[in-house]
Amino acid sequence: MYHSPTNDILIFATDLWLLAQNNCWKPYLIVIIEPFPTLFWYHEPGAAEDIEDNLIQLGTAAMKTENLRKKQAGYKIRLLKWMQEIRQLCTDNASRSMVQNALKELEKQFDKVQFLQDELEEGLSLDDLKKEIDEFRTLEQEILEIRSIAEDFIEEMTDGKKAEIVKNGSDVNASVRLPRHELPKFHGDVLEFTAFWEQFEDCIHTRRDISDSAKFSYLRSSLSGSGFAVINGLSLTAANYLAAIEILKNRFGRKDVVIQNHIRKLLEVEPCVKTFAENLQVLHDELNLHVRALGALGKDLNSSRITAAEILMELFKLKLPITICKKWEEEVFTDEAKSSDLDLFFSFLLKWVWIEQSVVKTQTLGQPRLTKAMKTTATAESVTTTTALKAKIEPRLNSCVVCNGEHTIFQCDQFLRATPAERWSLCSKRGLCFHCLYKGHLENRCPRRKPCGEAGCSL
Repeated sequence: MYHSPTNDILIFATDLWLLAQNNCWKPYLIVIIEPFPTLFWYHEPGAAEDIEDNLIQLGTAAMKTENLRKKQAGYKIRLLKWMQEIRQLCTDNASRSMVQNALKELEKQFDKVQFLQDELEEGLSLDDLKKEIDEFRTLEQEILEIRSIAEDFIEEMTDGKKAEIVKNGSDVNASVRLPRHELPKFHGDVLEFTAFWEQFEDCIHTRRDISDSAKFSYLRSSLSGSGFAVINGLSLTAANYLAAIEILKNRFGRKDVVIQNHIRKLLEVEPCVKTFAENLQVLHDELNLHVRALGALGKDLNSSRITAAEILMELFKLKLPITICKKWEEEVFTDEAKSSDLDLFFSFLLKWVWIEQSVVKTQTLGQPRLTKAMKTTATAESVTTTTALKAKIEPRLNSCVVCNGEHTIFQCDQFLRATPAERWSLCSKRGLCFHCLYKGHLENRCPRRKPCGEAGCSL
């Protein structure tokens, strides 16, 4: 090798030999220093300045080649990783879109490696060039092999998709996005849940290319009403997806609840009072729908699979107050067999009779007794109040208190055109009851106000 005295450059003997051939240099001394021989060169007089320049150019070219090799090595590492990724995706039977995207990234990395390879080959000697071409040819063959694997996989996925379209008559997209056909909707009707879940399961739930968090998002968008309300408190995470499914199935998918609702629908069918064909057809379709559905649930009305107790139980529940009916559902929630147990139902009903009687007695004992004087005063006040009320109401039966017209306030254009805030102000100024719009009493003492029929409600 040659060491320049003015520049820190080392040139190997092979490069110097090429330089010697181009500039007619000749070695004048060879010093053997293991393991490399050191060559000393001379040149024709007058060309000493060119020697140093040529050696600097050779050193710069060597440094450029080394930098290109390092840069290319980085791209080759990325290229090999994408090759491994594509092979793994095809082995795992991933989606077509994922393989296509990975193949695009492989092409990008290979283009960069090939560009650097072209620059690298320009500065190599003939021997080094041949070796470099052979190595790059090996890499190209590996790339071709991976391309073939990926393209065959994509073609198989495409053929399978076409076959599925012919079989099902619909296009189920294999990429990670919402299917082309509209997702099923569920509004909270127990009788519609089974059909809804089967469709959603086929469209979204069974797909492996969609994450659980994305599936949960699709599920929420398919729900409304009470169906959405039961899972509204769950945050949109992958962990909550299966929890949401469990909640929906427990609420709307219980077999006993579905059977009860079909029986109730049969009991609530409107009678057909006209003999028109259209009316009879509607009656037939509605009855047949629920009977067939019960048969599919194992409750065939032509056999002994459905009992009279199950039918009577639904009829009895229709007669109960809503609060007691809720208590009964709570009683039988954990045990399906209890829902049609008539003895248990009668025991439950009798228990609530005792409870209500006990509560009424307790309230009666807790009320203070009125003295004779108090009763007399209350009676007098009642008479006075009633008389005053009658006196104040009667003159206003056909006279408007807002505009003094010959009509009632309920027919007054001025009052009807007013906003709620303006109506409130008019009633306050004229001392009207906010409930019945008459004078003589406050809203909480309005004789036309009926108490709420709900048990335990004070309104």
